[in-house]
Order: sequence, then structure tokens, then C-alpha cells
Amino acid sequence: MTANQRLLLVLPLLSGACAGDDKMSGPPPILGGAAVDDTGSTGDDTGEPPGPDLTACEQLGLPAEDFDPESTSIPKRHTPAGDFTVPLVDGTEWTLSENWSGCESYIFLTHNLSIDEADGRSWWANGIDGLFDRSPPNAHYFFIVAGNVDDHAAFTDPLADDVAAQLARLDEADQAWWADRIHVVAGNSLDLSGFVKKGFQGNIGRMGFAVDRFQNFRTLGSMAAVDAYDSALDWPWERRIYDAGYQPEYYNFEAERQARLDAEDAVIVEVLSGEEYSQYEDGVLTIPDNIEDFDTLEIDVVMECPNTMAFELGNCGAWDYLAHMWLWEEFDEDGRKSDDDDDTALDTGASGSEGADTGTSGSDAADTGTSDTGTADTGEPEPEPEPEPEPPAGQWHEMARFITTYHRESRWVVDASHALAWMQGGGDRTVRYEWAPSWNPQPTIITTRFRFSNRGKDGRAQEIVHLYSGGSFNSEYNAQREEKTIEIPADVSRVELVAITTGHGMDDGNCAEFCDHSHHYTVNDTEFVQNLDDPGLSSGCADKVSDGVVPNQGGTWWFGRGGWCPGQRVDPYVIDVTDVVSPGSDASVLYQALREGSEPPDGSGNIKHNSWLVFHR
Repeated sequence: MTANQRLLLVLPLLSGACAGDDKMSGPPPILGGAAVDDTGSTGDDTGEPPGPDLTACEQLGLPAEDFDPESTSIPKRHTPAGDFTVPLVDGTEWTLSENWSGCESYIFLTHNLSIDEADGRSWWANGIDGLFDRSPPNAHYFFIVAGNVDDHAAFTDPLADDVAAQLARLDEADQAWWADRIHVVAGNSLDLSGFVKKGFQGNIGRMGFAVDRFQNFRTLGSMAAVDAYDSALDWPWERRIYDAGYQPEYYNFEAERQARLDAEDAVIVEVLSGEEYSQYEDGVLTIPDNIEDFDTLEIDVVMECPNTMAFELGNCGAWDYLAHMWLWEEFDEDGRKSDDDDDTALDTGASGSEGADTGTSGSDAADTGTSDTGTADTGEPEPEPEPEPEPPAGQWHEMARFITTYHRESRWVVDASHALAWMQGGGDRTVRYEWAPSWNPQPTIITTRFRFSNRGKDGRAQEIVHLYSGGSFNSEYNAQREEKTIEIPADVSRVELVAITTGHGMDDGNCAEFCDHSHHYTVNDTEFVQNLDDPGLSSGCADKVSDGVVPNQGGTWWFGRGGWCPGQRVDPYVIDVTDVVSPGSDASVLYQALREGSEPPDGSGNIKHNSWLVFHR
């Protein structure tokens, strides 16, 4: 009996189990964070678990999108995928429109990736073991021999055998669920039609591709697995099929985020609108006239690879760089801030303003229009050019922080409500998005949006005082940060301590990127602690795909870091300290940091830090 025949035999049996089991509910969903037992119940249900007559979306409790028949003639990322039909090794055909549930994603995995540079076998050779455990339940996987391979059965037959064997190890309900979602495609991709064939013909499908829950065409990334380590290799991590399970998990995160954004009544101001830039770009943020009505600001940043018709690796920027959204505050003519705040030159770091309140872009001197010789054709010296005007005095404030991906596209939405305090005057403000160092620009298509909304909080951020900044993490770090006395306005309704903190550097103990550190804030004798203890966890960042870490990046994206992950926003640390301060009185504030519970020794890397007290009224 061939592998195709064995798969053909086992699948109807499993499908029959699905139809005949009155209480089949599929495998335990891993969506939304709810713990689900093996009956499909979240533990909050009082009735019977859903029966087999329910659709996948109803069973999983997910909203369903309508099928969109629109498609593009050439596959491009984020464009409609349209319909498709593929033949399967069991002799049937599978058509998207006929099987569309509206809440699932579809992952296409090509045979022509090797296990590693030393083992040229197809990565399919290691089988799908572990895929069911890694994957969320609302995913389909299609295994396709790409190109024109004479003996395509040499790849599909062993895989079909493995599919049947792995399904047989599951319980009855899980067997029935996954039998409908694992598809070994018969023949070669060139034998197919439509966008599936086109996706594997061009460069865009080199690493495989997907159709997400919005029915858009997406490309895939690296399938190197953190637990498939081989020290003998130059790149010591082998590919594993189960790593493909991260991708639909991320599509679930995207769908849940979009549902939240769509449900929110927000005023959206777009500043950068999908053009290609290389290091940083300034834009004008027009603040809503009714800014005092908003208690929440979120910053939405989209970073896309320049070539929309190619896969992402080598197309998007290669490195995990710090990225920031800055807001420019111009000082009065005498060089002072209008409110006499004392945070001048502490809250800086944008390109062109490091250590200086100049606001210059860091570019070369402007072209004055003079010729190379400095003389006109008459031989007479040209007049001296008009002197460049002095740049305005001011400083950049950090509104939000992100970490770029290794080689992949990303989108981040982060809370930056503390920045509302800098916007209370309204009008137009200069904002800068910066994502790469000047010595290594990363060409990227950038879109930035500012989302102003009202969530019914107790007051709105109207005043802000900078507390501390970071620096070299060493034996002098804490000694350089003295206690501060801050006057608490008498009319505040709420006081928040807000901090944005990440650890970097690969010095002693790989600090402060890969060592634990904690950040301690004492407000009127009450201590608040932010522990950044993910370093040392081999999958510390991979475990956060459901919270927005872009999966399947190049590089060592999996490892836990000191307050950040490649391809994720940096959430501010926000503590309500209203109860430990007294409006109309002074408050004492002290910030200190420890490495692994002790004073940091010299050579512990560096801490990127900004903290503030934010007054709400």
C-alpha cells in the first residue's frame, strides 16, 4: 500500500469520527489566553460543549470574515488572495471558497528548503511532529512541491505517511479536527493554476507564503527552531516544520488587534503615509482642536519591505534596532522652556540632537549653490552666501519605543498617553520616527498614525515632569541618580509614574541585553519595581508571539531580552501613584536599578531609560 493510499484510508475514518461524535469540539484552542480543557470548554461555560454541527468559528468563539472573491493578477504582500483549488494526494480537491470559515489562516510550506547548510535534504524529512502542539487550531497547512520536480512523490509520499502517523497519535476529537486541516498537495506547483502557482513561480514564494484571516497574501520567514541547535553549523539552528505554527498565532494577534481598533471611536491623524525612507523621517502632527477631550493616545507604526513582490528575508532591514517616536518641543527665544520644567537635555536622543538642543538633522551642510571653484564665469569672486539661520532651540521628547525585526515586516500599536501632556496647546507639532543608525540605514516603507480616543479614564494627562534618563549600567549608575523633590499640583485627579526602559549591550554577562535587571521607583517611601527577567529564557520572545512579537524572523529572535523583543513594541511601565502622594504638597522620588538583585558592576552594558510623573486633571 502506498503512502497516498494509506492517507486516503485514514482521512475518511477520521472524518467519520468527527461526524459521529456528539460532543466533538476540536482541539484545545489557544486563543485569547483562555485556558481550555480537552472538551473545548473554557471552564466558564455551564452548558454542553459545542457539537459537530457548529462551524469552526463558532466552535472557537471567533468572529468570521466574509469571503472576498477579488484577487490580483500577480501575488503581492497584503493584496487579496482570491480563490484557489489544489489537488490533494488522497485524490480529492480543496477549494478555498468552498471551505472558507472566515476565521482561519492558510499556510503554504514548500519542499525546497533544506534542513541546514550541511544537510541538503528537504526540511520535510523531519516531519510534522510537534506542529499540532505549536499551532493554534484555526490554521490550515498545505505542503507543496515547488517548481518542476520529476519525482514529486519522493517528497509527498513520506510526508503523507508522517501525517497519517501523527494524526493516529492524537485523541479522536483532535484527529478529526486536524485531518481537515493538513493538506498534502499532489504533483508540482507548476501543475496548479491561479495564485498558488504564481506564488511559487516568482521570488515572493521562496520561503513559502500564507493567506491570513483577512484573506490577504502574506510571505513567510525563517523556520529555524531554537530547540534544533547544532553547534557544528555556521548557523547553528536547523529548520523544523513545527516552527510554522507561530505564523497563524501571529495572524490571530493581528485579527484581535484590528477588531479592537475597529470598535474604538478614535480620531486618527496620519503623518507618514507609506513612502520609503531609510533612517528617520520628520512629519507634522496636527493635533485635534479638542485635544483636552482625549484621555488616550496610541501610536500606530507600520514597517513594510520595499519590494512588495519579493519575500521578506533580505528585503526588510536586517537588524533589531531601537526605534523611537519623538516629539519636538521648541523653547522660547531665550532658550528656556516656557513652563520652566527642569528636564532640559534629559529627554533627548533623536538623530541630530544627541547631547544638544539644536534640532539639526545631522546631515551635511546645505548646498549653497556655489560652484566648485567659488568663482563665476567672469572671473570675479562670487558674493558670500547668506549665513544659515541658527536652528531653533528645543528638545525631543520620547513618545514611544519599538525594536525593529530581523528581516521581517511589522506593525505596532503602543499606548503613548503620557505624550498628551506635551500636546495640550494644540496646533501643529514636528514628530520624528527613527529606526536605524546613520551608519547603517534600513530602507523601509513607513506609515505612522496617531490615534486619539476617550476611554473614560479619571482625568487626562495635562502636565508632565521628566524624572530620570538612563546611561552606562555600572557601579556609578545609582550614585548618579539622586532623589528628586517634585511639587504635586493641588488640582490633580490622578498622578502616574511612567517609564520606558530597555537594556542593551553585550558586555560582562552579556549585559544588559541578556542579563536580568530590575528598576526600582520609590515615591514617598513606597517602592514600585519593574522586573526585566526574561533574559535566560531560550524562547522568551517566541513565547510572546500572541502579544505581538513578529515570528519567524531571521537572527536569534527567540531569546528573551532585557525589557524588549525583536519585532515588538516596548510597553511603558505605568503605575498609578495617586494614593502615595498628596496634591498641593511635595513628593520625593528616587529611581535606582539592580542587576540580578545587586548593585550593577562595571561593564554591565547600558540602560535606555526615560521616566516621568504625569499629572491628570
